[in-house]
Amino acid sequence: MLSADDYCRTVKSFEWLQSPEIYSGVWLSPHFWINGLFINFMGNMLEAVALVNYIYSTLALVVFYRLCQLVFSKVIAFWSGLIFAIFHFQVWLGISGLPETIFFFFTLCGIYYFLLWKKHGHRNLLLVLSSIAFGLSNLFRYEGWLFTFTFLILVLAESLRDKKLSFRLVKHLSISAISTFTIIWWIIQNYIDHGNGFFFASETTKIFNQFNSAGFFQRLVQYPTFIFYTAPITTFFALKPIYDILRRREFALAKYFVLFILIQIVLLMIHSISGTGGTNMISRYIILNAILLLPLSVYQFLLFKKPVAVTIIFVTVLINAIWSFYYPQPYREDTFEVGYLTKDLINSGYISKNGKIYFEEIAGYHDVWAIKALSNAPDKFLLGIFPVTSRSKTKFKSKPSGEDLDPNILDVKNFLEDNNVQAAIVRSDSYRDKLSRLMLKYDEIGEYKVFYVKDRESSISDSTISLEARNIESLDSNSTVINFGKLLAIKSYEIDNTNFGLNPQTVVIEWASTNKYIIDSLAYKEFDFNRYKCIIEIKNIDNDSSVYNISTNIFSDRAIEELLQYNRVKNIIVLRPFALLQYSRQYGSSPFEGGVYDLSLKVRDNKLKTDLQVFKGDKPYSRELMLSDSGNVSPDSSIAMDTLLNKTQKTTKVGNSMDSVMYSYNLGNIIAMFPDSDFNKIVQKKSDFLRITTQNWLQLLFSQRYQGDHVLNWIFNYF
Repeated sequence: MLSADDYCRTVKSFEWLQSPEIYSGVWLSPHFWINGLFINFMGNMLEAVALVNYIYSTLALVVFYRLCQLVFSKVIAFWSGLIFAIFHFQVWLGISGLPETIFFFFTLCGIYYFLLWKKHGHRNLLLVLSSIAFGLSNLFRYEGWLFTFTFLILVLAESLRDKKLSFRLVKHLSISAISTFTIIWWIIQNYIDHGNGFFFASETTKIFNQFNSAGFFQRLVQYPTFIFYTAPITTFFALKPIYDILRRREFALAKYFVLFILIQIVLLMIHSISGTGGTNMISRYIILNAILLLPLSVYQFLLFKKPVAVTIIFVTVLINAIWSFYYPQPYREDTFEVGYLTKDLINSGYISKNGKIYFEEIAGYHDVWAIKALSNAPDKFLLGIFPVTSRSKTKFKSKPSGEDLDPNILDVKNFLEDNNVQAAIVRSDSYRDKLSRLMLKYDEIGEYKVFYVKDRESSISDSTISLEARNIESLDSNSTVINFGKLLAIKSYEIDNTNFGLNPQTVVIEWASTNKYIIDSLAYKEFDFNRYKCIIEIKNIDNDSSVYNISTNIFSDRAIEELLQYNRVKNIIVLRPFALLQYSRQYGSSPFEGGVYDLSLKVRDNKLKTDLQVFKGDKPYSRELMLSDSGNVSPDSSIAMDTLLNKTQKTTKVGNSMDSVMYSYNLGNIIAMFPDSDFNKIVQKKSDFLRITTQNWLQLLFSQRYQGDHVLNWIFNYF
């Protein structure tokens, strides 16, 4: 999945399946029909929509090969087909929940049959097939309408080549007009449903206007710019063949092929200038144009000497192959984790047949679509707000305050019972507080708290705890592993790199136990999961002072189960100052000054009220990396464990040299950039700024669509 659109479309397809009907809206609805039918047969929503795109992507490849062979040659068709198969956007869309691959297939069929019609002396059947194909493409993407208009223009141009008005002209135009029937139907359906035949266009314009107000020049050049940005190598090398083909006087198949690309782009630019469009986001409107340029670039490659041609083709294939395997997730890691958890709760039977999962929606977030889709049961979710306290039902002389609108605990309890809510997923502090007072068990995953309203039996027992010893990480055999207090080792960690090093939103840490008595130290029977805290600190690189920190419990009931089974515990920490910038349009003052900072990790023992010392293997981790003897204690109880922890926190001495004790581990450098930050001051303050941004920019420059948007924002806004 590439974006929120994928998940939303998948859920909409599921909802259509529950109540099949013909309706209109902003999105073309036939895509939901196909997805819904596949979901009905397969059951798994994400697998069903992925299979739809896999099938149509494969069919599109076959038609694309035949099209290139028809216009150029078998050799060009082979290499063009190979690049098409690994073209990064084609690969991403081929595994997404978007309708592009279906649109690609029908549009390529339309172009293919049109050129066959041209080649074989205007056979009516071929023109009918072309018209039907373009008509079907209109049902899946609005840019298909522009290809249809291009088709009508070229049919008219081909029919007027003898410069006579004849019955043949009328016949050709009548047949080609079949392609417009689906457009006419959609406009009529919008009028029936919304009282406005162009409701979809007006609503789309409103959506675009929410992002920014691009000027005339940007609207003029953005789509050609996007094509170069999406496929720079192939687009560049396609320019000369386009020029050479257009110079030819004869109207050969290659000229019509080029005209399909160029006329549609011109119509798209007119469409953008007129008001719909004009954002800094890479538009999927131009992906098919970039694909159609592939055979033209291959044609140019093969004109070079063989060593040069082989080198360019190899580089093109390699770059696209690398890009196709690298695209970041469209949501934060905690959103995915919550989605997987809801699926587990449903599949395990914790959520009964008539049970519901309450989900708190927050303005600016679109995570509900991802979580619904990942759960594979969107109908299990209950949205809305908790009932407000009875105080809010009284008449206020002035506008009621937030306190007046707080939900009453008793009302919340009744709300959950009346709606058979068996789990509740909330994010806001007020909802967290109310549910916590109901003494419910919960899991904390990033910004989410998942409360278990229905009693949930724990799988933790004396017998299962004994199983953990088999999976313990041995510090003797893992001398390089970083661990805290010889209790918890860092298996892996990942810092969100969405904004090429600026304002990371999440830090994901995966822990492993290095001591088989760690669960004893938790007093698991009382579910004392507050003992060990994972703390992320944003520190000033000059004086090591902390400007911001956030903590979360390392363990929970669910985390203990994973620890016992896999010796793995995952913590997802959301850096809220940066996360809010991504979702909120309202911004106050910066929580700290912008600049380059260290991101460090600590583990806090709340019971002993101390931070755990950092070790590398079984040796203290220090700036000097000096060896020390911390002693060997084999605890057999929670009390013995506490003794060991106290002992390992003390400063150790080797000879006459005192080794500094490390209580935090540096995860790396980040850049904090807020709306009120002084950019020039930040750059001058630390030379690492350019190193961090350049390194991450190069990694993400041609990455997933929404990653590239950040780069384009810089280009359009500052250059």
